[in-house]
Amino acid sequence: ALAVRADEALTVQILWNLLGNELKYAAPYAPVTATIAAAGPDRVTLELADTGPGMTPRQLKRAFDRYYRARTARVSGKGGFGIGLCNAREFARAMGGALTVAANSPQGCRFVLTLPR
Repeated sequence: ALAVRADEALTVQILWNLLGNELKYAAPYAPVTATIAAAGPDRVTLELADTGPGMTPRQLKRAFDRYYRARTARVSGKGGFGIGLCNAREFARAMGGALTVAANSPQGCRFVLTLPR
């Protein structure tokens, strides 16, 4: 009932990026919750929420900017070029969907991928 119309390879790339970021930046051993739900009659959402250190409002605003890496990410030594989230959002949009990020209360981040049913 929650099947989506999406390109398999692009969807895998989006999920790979999101899960990779969760593993890199969420607090060690912090839980990551995945929720899949219908969003009205024509959309499905996948939400990944963590309880890591989260992002500042400025970082949330720039998270999808190409080549953007927060200072904390740059000095962490965890690698990356700042293109993964940008590409993931472009892939979602190319399939008629969306990718957003918001703060998770009381801490962490919440990424929501929306795709057409």
